[in-house]
Parts: sequence; C-alpha cells; structure tokens
Amino acid sequence: MHKASIAAATAGSVNYTLKATATPTKTNPSPAIESLVAAVSAPTSTQSLRFSDNTNNLDVSLINGTIYVRGDNVTLNRAFGFPVAASSKYAGTWISIPPSDPTFAQIAGTLTLDSQTTPFFPVGQHVIIGKTRTLKGRRVIPLTGPSPANSSIKSGTLRLYIDEKTHLPVAAGLIDVLTNGAKGTEVVDFISWGRPVNAVAPSGAVPISTAIKG
Repeated sequence: MHKASIAAATAGSVNYTLKATATPTKTNPSPAIESLVAAVSAPTSTQSLRFSDNTNNLDVSLINGTIYVRGDNVTLNRAFGFPVAASSKYAGTWISIPPSDPTFAQIAGTLTLDSQTTPFFPVGQHVIIGKTRTLKGRRVIPLTGPSPANSSIKSGTLRLYIDEKTHLPVAAGLIDVLTNGAKGTEVVDFISWGRPVNAVAPSGAVPISTAIKG
C-alpha cells in the first residue's frame, strides 16, 4: 500500500472512470446508475458526473484558479443553495466561482489528487496482498481490505489492483453497505497516470454572485 500511495502521489495526475450501482430499497426502488469521468492534476481538474435517470448531473472544473460548475436545477438548489427560481434559470449553464467565494475552498478540496485517489485504497492493518495475475494485459497485484468510510458508505470491502512494476493503480472494485441501508458496488478504471490535464475555461460563464440572485 505504501508503495502504491507514493507512486500515485509521484505521478501527479490521473484520469479515471467510475461506475456505481446500488440495490433497490423501499424508499428507492429504482436506484440510478452513477457514472463519473475525472481528470485530476494541479492546478487543473475536471469531473463529469452523470446518472442514468438524468437527475442530479454535475460538471465541475478547476481552471486557472477559478472553479466552473454546471448542474441541473436540483443540484444547484441542494448543493449550492440556489433559490428555486435561480436554480431553474441557470440549470445547464456554466457558473464561475472565484477563490473569494465561500464555496471555492470546499469544492477545490475535492479536486486534489489525494482526495480523488484515497477512496480507492484499502485501509487498516489487515490488507491482504494477493498473488500476481494478469489484468487488461498487465501484471497486477491485488490488495484487498476495508474501504474508507465516508458520508455515504458505512462499510465495505475494496480490492485494488496495482501494476507489478510501477505500483500504480490499474483498477479497483468496491462492495459496500451504504448509510441508507442499501448495498452498492463501484468499479473504477484508471485510464492514465502522469498526463497533464488540459482543459479550457468555458466561455460565457455566469459569476455565482450573479447567478444565485436569479
């Protein structure tokens, strides 16, 4: 684990995809499939979150010291505190958030390499190192152990596959118990490490100070 963590931090950037599913519950009989595409480095990062039922979709970018967000009306209302009228008006519109805005630091903290990769590393003293095997044409070492808990995951088991030579993560799979009682699975594919994230700031973004007023 220590070597994998060092290798990930040294790489400086990562591109990955994630697919998350959950079992049906009485309160949510048809849970949506969550898909995330992320490219993270310093000082540029991008994320695109999509749900199969087309609700609560969100795009976030950190470019040249400014954060840009684009979401549906529900996300703007619940996650960013937009009034209902403003949420409807600016749904699907790029909104810029400068460092002086109170929400900037909170969002920027989720767009770091460490915050993006730590959830895919098993934790605790009982991580099991498996036998080397082939995955996606590469020789990998499986590491299995408890997954880090967070606001949505109560407990879980995580398996991380790291490259035998570089120690960089190749893929990960997580089976967890969510805080709402449902069971969930996450599958992560690390597409590339060490590639600079090239992103262009969206044109015509509306300042959050203007958008939130409607």
